[in-house]
Amino acid sequence: MEVRKTQSQIAVFYDNELVAVHYPVSEGKRRTNKDHYPAESGKYIYQDSDYCISDALKIGFYTAKVVKTLLEEEALRNLRGAQKIINLKEKYSNERIETACQRSSSFGNNTYASIKTILGNELDRQL
Repeated sequence: MEVRKTQSQIAVFYDNELVAVHYPVSEGKRRTNKDHYPAESGKYIYQDSDYCISDALKIGFYTAKVVKTLLEEEALRNLRGAQKIINLKEKYSNERIETACQRSSSFGNNTYASIKTILGNELDRQL
């Protein structure tokens, strides 16, 4: 694989054949070609920060608070954690997720691992 960069584009070649062209964005921004992701990552590709906040609001106030806190701290690093919190709805009710987020938030521990532990140990039922 070979990459060539000019001021207007970044070209990616494989065996001297052009396979992709990317256009630079301003510092701190990202532009992603979703076609370059593996098929199994499909559901997460479209769950960006705005999606996570919007979906968290559907679960409840504390869920949105936890997700917003994660994404405000360091959006790129914490996006996957925010997605995982949202996707807890596949296993738990919105009410339980909301209560777990409230409990986690009261301790200042706004992480997916904390919320998952609270739910797994049914500590959300102790409030």
